[in-house]
Amino acid sequence: MPEDLDGSPKTWRGRVEALMDSRLMLGALIAVLTVASAWVAYRSTSAALDSSTLDFYAAKEMQRASLLGLDGNAGYIIDLVAYLRYNELKERAPDQAEEVLNRGSPELLAAMDRPGGPFDEVYRSARYGKAHAALDSAQALYDEADRASLVAERFALGTAILSIGLGATAWAALLHKHSLLRLVFALLAVASVVAALALAFLLPSP
Repeated sequence: MPEDLDGSPKTWRGRVEALMDSRLMLGALIAVLTVASAWVAYRSTSAALDSSTLDFYAAKEMQRASLLGLDGNAGYIIDLVAYLRYNELKERAPDQAEEVLNRGSPELLAAMDRPGGPFDEVYRSARYGKAHAALDSAQALYDEADRASLVAERFALGTAILSIGLGATAWAALLHKHSLLRLVFALLAVASVVAALALAFLLPSP
């Protein structure tokens, strides 16, 4: 079996210990962990900002959907009153009935000649279509905001893991060479880099 310069066998553990005991290796770990922490923290902040922005626009779109829905309800009530009043007057006062009906919306007038009208699916779609479209748009924005929030949480977790790695590397640098605890801390630092990068790149997007 090959031996080190001091005559000890070159085992796998011996190679790992020699590598982890190297101050150059610990310095490289600190540099990698620092850069990775900064990048992951930036991605977390960016995703959180995206989530907040999307939530803001979703809330605006939801408010717009509510206003359009109220406008649709108001128009429906006006049309319903006009239609009921038209039915009351069409036999005894046709001219007055037509005048009352003309106070209704273009959607009501267009629906009067349809077999299933006037308050059929086509009428409801015309009356509430914009409100439903705004509601769907708001829901899509909320879904995007939720996905961005999950990404922010993932990168925030990566930042926490890398912070543990930085702390472990600092402790490893303070301990005596060939110390088992130093090896444990150094391996923990390497594991934190691997875990954080896996969290950032390997896991599927939400």
